[in-house]
Amino acid sequence: MKKLLLILLLSFQAWAFPSLCMKAFKKLTPGELRYITPEFLKAHTPKYSLEIDYTAVSDQCAYGSCWLHARLSHIEQEMKKRTGEEIKLSRHYLIAQSLLDRIDAALESPSSPIFQGGNAHYADELVKRFGVVPDHPEIWKPRVQFEKSPHGGRLVYFLNARAAKFHQDAKDLTIESKAYLDLQDEARKDMREILKTYTGPLPKKFTLADKTLSPKSFSKILTQGYNPKPLWVFPEVEPLSGNLKRESSLQVAALPSYAKSSRESLEKIEKRIIKALQNGQSVTLSYENNTLFADRDTGIMSINAFATPGGFSPPPRLYRDAFMSGSGQHAVDIVGADLDSNSRIIKLKIKNSWGTESGDGGFYHMYRDYFENFVTSIYVSDSEATRPSQP
Repeated sequence: MKKLLLILLLSFQAWAFPSLCMKAFKKLTPGELRYITPEFLKAHTPKYSLEIDYTAVSDQCAYGSCWLHARLSHIEQEMKKRTGEEIKLSRHYLIAQSLLDRIDAALESPSSPIFQGGNAHYADELVKRFGVVPDHPEIWKPRVQFEKSPHGGRLVYFLNARAAKFHQDAKDLTIESKAYLDLQDEARKDMREILKTYTGPLPKKFTLADKTLSPKSFSKILTQGYNPKPLWVFPEVEPLSGNLKRESSLQVAALPSYAKSSRESLEKIEKRIIKALQNGQSVTLSYENNTLFADRDTGIMSINAFATPGGFSPPPRLYRDAFMSGSGQHAVDIVGADLDSNSRIIKLKIKNSWGTESGDGGFYHMYRDYFENFVTSIYVSDSEATRPSQP
């Protein structure tokens, strides 16, 4: 009997403890949660010495499509700069096209599951291959707003589950055999129907300003005269050595082979960002999303803004990659920079994709210390115009 009572007590504690924690958590004040120092808040200003004309903030909600939001934000801003008109482009349309891509990849190999993420280069490729569609309900909208939780996660899960069933059913078949290919075709058809349950039929034609257009012809009109020379730039990092060596970090990661890319110093990356903004172009920035030093209320992103223990300093990037879990990657659009008297970046104005309720009306202020420690790459549309001058 005593043993039964103990089990019941432990069961109650395991059930009750989270609710007690949440009750205590709700009593914490904003100051206790974020620890931004009053001195930093007093010195902070939302003003920027260099800023481009940007478009409205979008909201990716619970879907991992920051890479697409950031890139379409750049394209929307280029359109506005050339035409004076602001047209929001459908994120859902290109997300659906990316999932169609990934259905084929998942059926080719069990080690290629369907996922939500991506990068700026892949976003550009999707635009080239499938065109773009205006984000307007009278032109096209998905059946389900799958960026909202839990729809996106469920959609990806259902697709991966069907891919897994195919690989299980075909595990003993020869890949070139008719039986294998028939099972693969059946799975592909099922997965496209699953996707269609969320998206409905994807638009092949639509009418805009009394003109019948396809996504590709619409994209061609929008990008007329726009001939980007994109470059993916990664920061230089020193490989770990001596006792810090570990199998996953014996050498610096290789650059992508499917896109024009380079590895440059942070000083050169900084100059590319400034030159792009001076030319009226935004820059797609990818970074390690360390929420310990980012405040969703003010949009301030800075290690120095927060109270930290004495002796603390951020560990080197490769050390984090090899020995720590690290933080998730996030992509945003740089639309401004505050420069000091030596034309060096004090902070960057970040156009995020978390809606206008997040940060400073949807914008974040990335200070230099955060940028130096957590930037993972930039993607510039005009690599020649942003080439750093040689010393």
